[in-house]
Amino acid sequence: MFCHFRHAVRSGILIAAVLATHTEALPAQDADPRAPVPDSAARKDVLALVQEIHGKEYEDAKTSSQKLALAKTLLSEAGESQDDPAGHFVLLRVARDLAVGAGDTSTAWRAIDVMDRAFQVDGLQMKAGAISKLTGSARSAVQKKGLALLGLRLIGELVLRDDYDAARQLGKTIVTAGRKSKDAAMEKRITARNKQVERLAAAYADVQDTLATLEEHPVDPDANLAAGKYYCFVKGDWGKGASMLALGQDATLRELARQELREVTSPSRQVKLGNDWWDVAQAADEETRDSLLLHAATWYRRAQSKLSGGLVKTKIKKRLAGEIAEVEQEQAMLAGGTELAILDAKWGAHDGWLDGAAELQAAVTGSQVHIGRVIQGFKKDPAPGQHKAMIIVYRCWNELCVAIVPAETSVSLPDITLEEIASAGRSWPNRLVHQPRSSSRGGLTILYAGWGGYKGWLDVTDRARSAVRGGRLVVSEAGTGFSDPAPGHRKALVIVYSFRGKVHTAIVPSGKKILLPPY
Repeated sequence: MFCHFRHAVRSGILIAAVLATHTEALPAQDADPRAPVPDSAARKDVLALVQEIHGKEYEDAKTSSQKLALAKTLLSEAGESQDDPAGHFVLLRVARDLAVGAGDTSTAWRAIDVMDRAFQVDGLQMKAGAISKLTGSARSAVQKKGLALLGLRLIGELVLRDDYDAARQLGKTIVTAGRKSKDAAMEKRITARNKQVERLAAAYADVQDTLATLEEHPVDPDANLAAGKYYCFVKGDWGKGASMLALGQDATLRELARQELREVTSPSRQVKLGNDWWDVAQAADEETRDSLLLHAATWYRRAQSKLSGGLVKTKIKKRLAGEIAEVEQEQAMLAGGTELAILDAKWGAHDGWLDGAAELQAAVTGSQVHIGRVIQGFKKDPAPGQHKAMIIVYRCWNELCVAIVPAETSVSLPDITLEEIASAGRSWPNRLVHQPRSSSRGGLTILYAGWGGYKGWLDVTDRARSAVRGGRLVVSEAGTGFSDPAPGHRKALVIVYSFRGKVHTAIVPSGKKILLPPY
């Protein structure tokens, strides 16, 4: 709509787009510290000024890159206009619309987040609407997957505030994104999430009469039990629900809830409380069971760091790594989490390498891992006197990735945000593994091959794939025929491959030979 800016202003189309905020603005609230949305007259005056300053740029902004450049300019100007509420709001709003038109989710989200912090608008509704528009214009399968995952995250936020109508609508939108992402697992995830939203919406509707009863009779045991189960087992809000369970008629839940409300600092008591909730979970239905296991995990983790060792700590670790981990992973998937899984990791150089997969996976926090901290923790030097690198094979957002991280490099994985993945024209820099279509089921498939050392690596995947004969790869002398991507450093050939459904990593020092698969 900005390609013919003057005509748009004359016809009132752009003015209507910028001035119509009734679907996104929230009613003014005394407790809301944010500024109210400027009135339409003030916004109209600012828009006329924006036209005077940027009219020619609007007319020329025909491509996505031109629209994005202008969006970033306006976003920067908005940052300098905070003392002018109307100017601040209009610049952010137009920057957001330009970014959405350019297919750049990251910039659109920046504009929305600033608006949401400064003004009484509904940022979640804005993002949901933006995802709907971005999904319609998204080109690549990876971008569509990113949008679907962002949608799953937003659905979780909408559910937290009990906005089930908006959650349902967004769920319908990302069904399309999931289908076009060409990822069957993503489609299943979205379907499962939408079904979960329906169950949550039904539970929310069912509990309304109960909450009304509590307004008149705050200590009613039946109403407290029903409301407590809803908040604790359905919403996961134990801070609100535990006090209700403590007044409920179920003796077991009442006693455990009362313990919850006491100050529990002893690790032995924390473990016992975790065990008690674990036991209750074993007799519960599937939905309630998952919630109870997750709550048991909170008590186990509080106690874990205080326990010196022994069978109790071993039991806790086993439960956390077993059933609880499965539930946490499933919940993370439904919520659009990153699901970072380290498949393999090697630390070293040339012919000296150390396996670091276990240390790397153990260091994953909040679906991220800081590589430098793990490297600093290695006590053994696998290649003394040489500049080293870490080769990491990992799965993130259901994509297989390879990262080669030189020593002394401060980097975390994943090294790209979900918003960037959901933006047109963005890609994972030298990370995403493109699997060949013509790979034999269960046979040898070369996923990635790199030649180099330390900071210099050459992608030789296509050459390695073309060298496969009869389902086998023979490398008689690693490095022969390749250019030198790392002068002054001893080099190696790294081959990431799958065989019989498993991913493997082979590292061949320069001049050495290898046969894959090795058996």
